[in-house]
Amino acid sequence: MEPEPARASGARWEELFDELVELTAPDRARRFAEIARTDPTVAARLARMLEADGEATDFLARPAAEILGAGGDGACLPPGTPVGSWRLLALLGRGGMGEVYLAERDEGTFVQRAALKLIKRGMDSRAIVRRFVRERQILSRLEHPGIARLLDGGSAEDGRPFFVLERVEGVPIDEYCRSRGLGLEERLRLVLSVCAAVDSAHHNLVVHRDLKPANILVTADGAVKLLDFGIAKLLSGGEEEEETAHLTQLGARVLTPAYAAPEQILGEPVTTATDVYALGVLLFELITGALPHAREQRSLDSLASGVGRETAERPSGVLRRADARLARRVSGDLDLIVLTAMHRDPARRYASAAALADDLGRFLAGRPVRARPDSGGYRLRKFVGRHRLPVAIAALGLTALLIGLGMALWEAYAARLAAQRAERVKSFLLSVFQQSDPNQAGGAAVTARELLEKGTQRIDVELAGEPEIQAEVLDAVAGIEANLGLNDAALAHARKALALLVAHLPRGDARIADSRALLGEAQRGHGDLAEARKTLERALEETIAARGEDSLETANVRRSLAGALQDPPGFLRAVDLLRQALSTIRRRLGDGSVEAAGTLSELGIALEQAQQYPEAEKVYRQSLASFERLFGPHHPKVAMVQSDLAGLLDRLSRPDEARKLLEAAIITQRAKLGPRHLDLANSLFSYGVLLKDRQELQAADAALSEAQDIFGPDRFEAAHCLRYLGLSALSQERYRDAAELLTRAAETYGRTLGPDDLQRWRAIADLGWAHLKLQQVPLARRELTRAVARIERIAGPEGYELRMPLRELGETLTQAGATAEAIAMLTRERRLAEKLFGTIQHLQVGGSDLLLAQAYLARDKPADRQAARRTLDEAIAIFTRVGPKDLFFGKILLESGKLALAEKDLPRARRELAAAEQLLLLHLPPTHELIRESHRLLAKAGG
Repeated sequence: MEPEPARASGARWEELFDELVELTAPDRARRFAEIARTDPTVAARLARMLEADGEATDFLARPAAEILGAGGDGACLPPGTPVGSWRLLALLGRGGMGEVYLAERDEGTFVQRAALKLIKRGMDSRAIVRRFVRERQILSRLEHPGIARLLDGGSAEDGRPFFVLERVEGVPIDEYCRSRGLGLEERLRLVLSVCAAVDSAHHNLVVHRDLKPANILVTADGAVKLLDFGIAKLLSGGEEEEETAHLTQLGARVLTPAYAAPEQILGEPVTTATDVYALGVLLFELITGALPHAREQRSLDSLASGVGRETAERPSGVLRRADARLARRVSGDLDLIVLTAMHRDPARRYASAAALADDLGRFLAGRPVRARPDSGGYRLRKFVGRHRLPVAIAALGLTALLIGLGMALWEAYAARLAAQRAERVKSFLLSVFQQSDPNQAGGAAVTARELLEKGTQRIDVELAGEPEIQAEVLDAVAGIEANLGLNDAALAHARKALALLVAHLPRGDARIADSRALLGEAQRGHGDLAEARKTLERALEETIAARGEDSLETANVRRSLAGALQDPPGFLRAVDLLRQALSTIRRRLGDGSVEAAGTLSELGIALEQAQQYPEAEKVYRQSLASFERLFGPHHPKVAMVQSDLAGLLDRLSRPDEARKLLEAAIITQRAKLGPRHLDLANSLFSYGVLLKDRQELQAADAALSEAQDIFGPDRFEAAHCLRYLGLSALSQERYRDAAELLTRAAETYGRTLGPDDLQRWRAIADLGWAHLKLQQVPLARRELTRAVARIERIAGPEGYELRMPLRELGETLTQAGATAEAIAMLTRERRLAEKLFGTIQHLQVGGSDLLLAQAYLARDKPADRQAARRTLDEAIAIFTRVGPKDLFFGKILLESGKLALAEKDLPRARRELAAAEQLLLLHLPPTHELIRESHRLLAKAGG
């Protein structure tokens, strides 16, 4: 067994190294000289460690181009070295005990790059490994958009532990503020984001213990990322704390003196209040540009002896020497907030990072802060600050002054009422959720659905005499039910909540607008788009009147209203609404917020509906990147955008890209949302459409049928599923089944969206095509002619929705012998396809060519055969380039081979008919009429 003195010596050099690396150069030199006098052996080892540490680089703050070009010396692992499931690309940085590499993981469907941290060879002592593993354990507990995420961990082949973090490209928060010239409010909003991340760590029983600008990066889009939990502390106690207790002792302090709380310096117990202190120092620095204490040039002993006598100047006092105007803004509440966070006594600081954030939010909103005693005079001053002009006018007379005082008192009264109301709502909801306690539920597990059902049964009884609270609880329950897909219950409860508020609140109260907006969302989720639109239009007017044009509440109602505009005249307005909402959200919450990412996704949908495809793809990809950055690749919000982007890519004839995205989305949604969620149904629908177009018809029918079952019979999306099941049946030559399915689709559209809805007329057009296949040509012609006229009136003469009905009508007119009309109709459809898809090199354009050639051949005027040949050759060129294995290419080759046979060009006829038969056999059963026809013609050509 290793002797005890050796263990102590080993621990000592590690602790001394941790101490030295945090000191400034002069202090480090002085401290190192002290160590060298008392222990030359340890000093020699420390000298080697410090030399290695000097090579370290702040890799997380470096740009990608520099990282990818970074090299290392011969001691680092070479590029291509496998570590776990990762492959090393380049050395990013090196410290005394560890190395960090840019690493890549290729999972087949996606490639991921990250930062991989590995202990250096020779430095893997038991203490260092223990500390390294503890850091990895701490990171595994943390999941928040503002904390750099742990992606993976394990042991390399030589046994050294490693872990993998998301790669963050950003700069320290103080540098970010300086370089961008941020104002006071913008800096405070960044600190709010830091507080949210720290509070999340505290909720996971983790104290960071080293909060400082170098460990808080801000990305180019304004997102905050908290890094480096290497000296963090777990609050759960037990064995892990015994192993790291030396980190809190004075002789082995692992801290940054300028940001350390007094209890850290003195070796007293560390709690969440320790991080609150560091947040206060950060606030002080971002506000003033200076640190509150002059600790840099002080020895460790004097630092400990002097911390009890430290006093911090008010931030406004520091500013007064450089910027009197800003000093006036900071003086008072903001001074108090900073000094409360930095109080010497942990018990007198803010109770949590969230409490600090709450007071910062109050300061930004001009509301009373909780750090200040809540006197009537103080509230009056805050009221005056928020309403300077009205109060200045009121000051002209005593009566107006009394009115102002009365308003302030009313505000205080209203605030107390709001607090009491919130407490009552919280108490009721807590009592509902306590029903999930096995002791109260008789040992049985209670599902979320059962919990809600039991809770809503109590609302009418227990809250009958408190209508406002009853309405708030009903709205809260409706929101939860909507998220769980319980749309009938959500709609009923949202209606009841609004009725209660309208009956008991004065007109114009913002709570009525909020509740009406929730009702509109519930109506939209239920599929009642016309009602949702009316409700949300009114909610938007009320919200603007109550909260202002640029409020977040107004932005959210604009988003909801945009989602209810599901007809062509509304698509451009939806784009405009979402652009306004995105502008507000970016200004209020930052470009990297969840709300901004969600609004981008909705804007992508609106742009796609408005046929602005290139911009739609760009916006979808921005949203996808934001969600992946916030939540990682396997999150329901990521899956939602993957599904939407896939639908667009499929529309743009990029099915392989679309398929990968949809399959990834469906896997995530099944795992995270369960088998009955509407988001899963939407992805299954898109997947079914893609599979139908790829002629994987059985798989398409399975996906579409599952989606239809989730949607249920009363939603318009169920009609989408019926329509595409009908189109799939057409491809399988099940023409009567197709006609029945398309009839049901048209009926469902009429019932859910109205008799003159665009989607209903699209289904009727497809029904006409089914009747054409059933040889009911006059009926097909009547249905298609009527449908084309109605769709053109609704969607306009260049609407995307008009393209397929024009094609179907053109084919019907060819069959009816009206070949001149058919050629005119199909020529128009081809021009529309070129306009919509932006290029003649597109499968949809090639598909138009086939029907146009058939119409030319059916008319058979002198120049028609040459026109048909020219058109077919154009189609062959398109499909050879962008769809060589597509079913439609087989149909084109069949038609071209047939024409070559008529032209007596037997070699070409044999070549094209043989290729057509091979291609058709990839997609269709051997008994299909097209394969029988190709076989007959090939025999005729001598093939």
